[in-house]
Amino acid sequence: MRSPFLPTKTLRIDLEPDEAVIFSRFAEAKRRAVRRAQKNNLQIYKSTNIDEFIRLKNKSVGFLGFITS
Repeated sequence: MRSPFLPTKTLRIDLEPDEAVIFSRFAEAKRRAVRRAQKNNLQIYKSTNIDEFIRLKNKSVGFLGFITS
């Protein structure tokens, strides 16, 4: 069993620059992860449905091994 992971940082990203500038500021490993997600057809959408957000968050923390309070 994997040990739990406790995120210790929050990232704040200035969204004013264009996408290429923001992307260029990511570390290489993060850029690779984004490209992999694009290759695997990751879908991103905006929603104001808090219940859906909580459902997805809970689903994600389970397989990522995060501990939430």
